[in-house]
Amino acid sequence: FDFDAPAVVVGEVPVERVVFQAGDFIDIGFDVFFREKMAAHVERIATELGIDADVAGVHYRGTDKVSEAAAVDPEHVIGHVGTCLESHPEIKQVFVATDSEGFLRLIGDRLKGFGVTYRTDELRSVGERPVHLSPVADQYRLGQEALANCLLLAKCGVVVKNMSDLSGWSSVFNPSQ
Repeated sequence: FDFDAPAVVVGEVPVERVVFQAGDFIDIGFDVFFREKMAAHVERIATELGIDADVAGVHYRGTDKVSEAAAVDPEHVIGHVGTCLESHPEIKQVFVATDSEGFLRLIGDRLKGFGVTYRTDELRSVGERPVHLSPVADQYRLGQEALANCLLLAKCGVVVKNMSDLSGWSSVFNPSQ
């Protein structure tokens, strides 16, 4: 199959076109036990939050982004989410994957007419310091949370995102976004 990553990219230029052939296998290096456990975890969360093709996904990199590139104004991203929702009137719910507690509160305030959902079991930055740079952060857990968010974004019908490997992979897992 062939895909152009049709998700809206905010703040940077999209990556080059990627072509996969039918039957291609992408091995991300996890053993079968981990894959099955993660798949069950993601399915449980998707069911609990009602994440499916009628949900818009939003990935916003807040505190961890600034070490790699200029920060993207959260209002700019929320503006793109609003545009996306106007062009997809069937969408009544937004799933947010973010490292920023502040962005989560802001988008919840701005999108009051929509159901804004997010994972409550993950770690987020409260201030300016990226959570993954905390000396007490469990890096393995953060990796699991990132993978779960990526797979949850892949279940959404459309995704608005910063340029990011995490949300980029969600488009690989679901090329129809």
